[in-house]
Amino acid sequence: MVQTVQESTGGTASYMFGSSPTRVKWKIERGLGTWRKGVREGKSMERYQRRQGRKGGGLKNNGGGGRPGKKVTPSKERTAVEVMGTSFGKQSSERMFFDASGKASSGILEGAVNFIGIYSECVKTTIQSKETLIHSKYCLINLNASTSSHQKEVPQASWLVLTKSGHPATIGVCIPYSCSTQDVQYATNASLRKNFSQEFHPWSDAFLAFSFKQRKFSPGVKKERIRLSWTFSFCMPLIFGHTFSFATTNLFFVNPGFTQDAPKDFLSQILANGTFAVDTFYLISGVLVAFVTLKGLEKTNGKLPLLYFYFHRYFRLTPLFMAVIMFCAYLLRYVSSGPNWLHSIEMYDSWCRQNGWINALYLHNFIKTENMCLSHTWYLATDMQMYLVTPLILIPLYRSVKYGFISMGAFLFTTIITTAVITAVYHYPAVPYMNNILPLEVVNEYYKNVYIKTYCRMGPYIIGIAIGYLFLHKKELILNKKTAAALWCASIGLGLTIIYLMWPANQGILPSDAEAAAYSALARTLWGVSTGWIIIACYYGYGGIVNSILTWSPFVPLSRLTYCAYLIHPVIMNVYYGSTETAVMFTPGFTIYTFLGNICITFVLSTFLSMLFESPFVNLEKAILTRGKAS
Repeated sequence: MVQTVQESTGGTASYMFGSSPTRVKWKIERGLGTWRKGVREGKSMERYQRRQGRKGGGLKNNGGGGRPGKKVTPSKERTAVEVMGTSFGKQSSERMFFDASGKASSGILEGAVNFIGIYSECVKTTIQSKETLIHSKYCLINLNASTSSHQKEVPQASWLVLTKSGHPATIGVCIPYSCSTQDVQYATNASLRKNFSQEFHPWSDAFLAFSFKQRKFSPGVKKERIRLSWTFSFCMPLIFGHTFSFATTNLFFVNPGFTQDAPKDFLSQILANGTFAVDTFYLISGVLVAFVTLKGLEKTNGKLPLLYFYFHRYFRLTPLFMAVIMFCAYLLRYVSSGPNWLHSIEMYDSWCRQNGWINALYLHNFIKTENMCLSHTWYLATDMQMYLVTPLILIPLYRSVKYGFISMGAFLFTTIITTAVITAVYHYPAVPYMNNILPLEVVNEYYKNVYIKTYCRMGPYIIGIAIGYLFLHKKELILNKKTAAALWCASIGLGLTIIYLMWPANQGILPSDAEAAAYSALARTLWGVSTGWIIIACYYGYGGIVNSILTWSPFVPLSRLTYCAYLIHPVIMNVYYGSTETAVMFTPGFTIYTFLGNICITFVLSTFLSMLFESPFVNLEKAILTRGKAS
């Protein structure tokens, strides 16, 4: 392009520089911003060009313009700094310099490239600075289309308009009167030389989805987001419980009787009732789904795109899930060996080769449950199935609070009654006891027909939906200290009651069928109520030290790895247990030591697994959806 600067008093100067009109609007807006930045810093235009790596750059002096290397004089520099530094000030006169200058508008590629600003507003503008009165001057910058190789970046019709019409692009700028033509030339040259044209490459975008991003390990969490660091904190009891349960199944102990006596101990009741950790995940899942979906419904006036709603969930969970299954089915057997190796990896090796396809459908809690691939992932199946019916709750809840809570009540009533009836009719235990006081066949039947069935586990999920609705519609919750303390006491008391109510059963004193049915039907929903208060208290600022622990900044990046950790932690445990060649002494210290080791190894491997399989597909989904919305 050939640029010409014309002052309102008549002086002209021109020079050549390469550019493309493809992004003229972006160029001008970015350029003026860059220009103001350079002037505000009080640098000479030559030094500013050199800092940007653009010294010289094809400058051609045509007789009327400045000399290369000419610096802005101190007086001009001070005046420019004062004006540009206050151009967005509070006084209207200070904003007139910017307001009177031309700005890019629509239709650039159709030839609308004259941005002359408002001449009369500029010439009458003055600003009272600390030392003197600053007058204004109007300058007109002419930008002619270059005949360089940039033509291929511009639509043909637009190129003809820009190159053959004889009408150059024109920009009017309002500047302090003391600034010269050369000053404007240097500033514009530094601002508009860069080519902002871009080409879109879908395959490159897809490949870049697999690039590692620092955000994965950033401890920052936006204040308006629900604190996802909770998931890491609540994941710990689950991993601790699996550390014990898989050890009793796949390790040889010198003192096997200790594993039978441990669940009878008072403190061990937390471990013996570790299955309630799963209900905490149902609770959190309900909170997040309700909060995010209802917020989206507000933006779309109640329209829920079901295809995207389901695709998002499936695409979010499945790639990593299938990657773990494929590894277990075809590679895990070669990782190690040991006296109990084949038994410890059976559910990951042969069962995944046979039934892994069922997991891809998220039906493995209903089909061939006796040989379930990755048996701990029954939770994913139930969570997906709950997600499928969630619109039956959220859409009515968005339209009417009354009908929404009726829908929630119907689901809650159904899950409570169904669980109670099945437990009572088939004489199932209230919970899966850990001390082998019941025949293994009975425990397996309970596991198959109650424990992993969606219609028996929805209670905490429904409570979570109610909490998510509360978070969205009540920005603040005002409670006095006594009320908050009373709710904390009630929550802790309810949780401890649920855990220790089955202590006699773990000692061999079994409840009646009616008691077992009542406990089985109500305990998990009430656990959701108990844990739900903790989440509510932390969200609204009544969490105290509990909130400080749950939201500790190192937990934030770890919480982003929770899904990976959930999938692989039993595999890691059984690789270790199955390759152990000697019998071990079971002690509480051994359990804690093994648990800490499992935590460390799990999250280290989860980091690499997330980089390879989880984050790439999350980024790919965002790229696809963003491109779809743009088109």
